[in-house]
Amino acid sequence: MFYQTGMKMQEDILSQCQLCPDPCCSAVKRMPYMGEQDLEPFRYLFIGSLVDPAFEDRENDFPFKRPFVTEWLVPYEEKTCPAYNEHGLCVIYEHRPYSCRIFPRIHDGQVHPFCHLGERVCGEEAHLRYGRAFLGGLARLDAHILNLLHKQGKEALARFLDAGKDPFRVPFLYSPYLIKVLDIAKVQTKKALLLQRTLLEGYYQRGLKKLTFSLSDTNFVVTGKVKGLLANLDEVISRL
Repeated sequence: MFYQTGMKMQEDILSQCQLCPDPCCSAVKRMPYMGEQDLEPFRYLFIGSLVDPAFEDRENDFPFKRPFVTEWLVPYEEKTCPAYNEHGLCVIYEHRPYSCRIFPRIHDGQVHPFCHLGERVCGEEAHLRYGRAFLGGLARLDAHILNLLHKQGKEALARFLDAGKDPFRVPFLYSPYLIKVLDIAKVQTKKALLLQRTLLEGYYQRGLKKLTFSLSDTNFVVTGKVKGLLANLDEVISRL
């Protein structure tokens, strides 16, 4: 998916995309959550937060640790994004997430290594600027959490997250951390989470009792019961 101003530029990019020898747009879906302001992605994509599985392995690298990762967590979707229909078209193209709008560039401005077209297509600079601003806010939130850990230990973080005694052993998707992230993005938080609930409920009604989530570029996989995820989400929504 590409976002450029000007109809002619859009047509040029689309024609190049259609000639791509190995199209990957539909499969590159586990991208970092980049502060979506539009509600529509929450209707189709799981957007949650998980403890970074490498966090405790980097104890000697304190300034660079991130305690959490916020990702699209897409269950049972190995080949294609759930926002694609049977014709291979994106059903939320006009509301597609930030990561899709700038693709094949990623948040730091580099071209995604999966893209064969490289510099011939690129994301709009305005979206890159928004992404950098969002990442700045996210970095400040992480710094606050790291400061809690450094000065007060895991107990302080557990209180912040309502996560029990050890916040790094709780595989929850929805938490006060995610709420803070949504606040930074200035999304309509309660509506976004209600859309996530509808998505989860739909899976459950179709007979899916468990969901398996994986983090991009890692071997980390976690499975959760859908009823448990719904209860987790309901508790967070009740506090808004």
